[in-house]
Amino acid sequence: MSEKNLQLSELPDLISLTEVRRETGQPPGRIIRRCSKVWVDFVPVEEGYHWLGHRLMAHRRDRLVSIDGIYPLTEDSQRTIASRTMSPSKSMGFALVRDLAVETKTGILVVCSLSKGTCPPIPTPRILVPEEVLEEFLEDFAEPYETAPKVSPEKGERKVLKDGLDELLLEIMKSGVNSGERVYRIIVREMNSKQRNFDKQGILLQKLGNRERGFRWKKGGLEQKCTMKTLRNRIPVIRRHFPEL
Repeated sequence: MSEKNLQLSELPDLISLTEVRRETGQPPGRIIRRCSKVWVDFVPVEEGYHWLGHRLMAHRRDRLVSIDGIYPLTEDSQRTIASRTMSPSKSMGFALVRDLAVETKTGILVVCSLSKGTCPPIPTPRILVPEEVLEEFLEDFAEPYETAPKVSPEKGERKVLKDGLDELLLEIMKSGVNSGERVYRIIVREMNSKQRNFDKQGILLQKLGNRERGFRWKKGGLEQKCTMKTLRNRIPVIRRHFPEL
């Protein structure tokens, strides 16, 4: 028997704990404790490999339930996994998720075993946290920035800047911000602000969904998509033409 998984459309925008650690330098336990909810990815790594769980009030003869998919932890289990991520002996493999309780559509399941045994090596399930937590940490440690000064366009500027997004990125970079992550933070801040310091043309629309980092913007009345990869590619091009940034 397999437990029914949530559809991706039912999940909030999630990001792996590993990526948040890499972007912020914060310890995993602190990141998890900042979250109102934490999910674990129990999607099988190969066919026939499944995480197994039992009901809270299970009887000895009850069959174990296959746990395949992404599930939120209960509040108690969230505190438990926060502590385990800080322990070298419990932060990997089966030890990380053993006896944790996950919330499903039909009730709570307790992780207790695997279909191919619990002996190492066992791939460690991904811990997923809300994407907004990354933005909160980046906001906490963001350096203050100044509004870009008003300057007249240089002669060659329009030839270099291919669209309104390039123009916006240039204005942000003139304030001394030129790394992809810091530029993205300011863009998110602009989209959430009623009074925009840089986006005077109002081209920024909203963040991307479906766990993809980036944003949507408008160009000539049409909606465009800009991922973090695209953003990071644009910035060096602008910097090469404006070495003073």
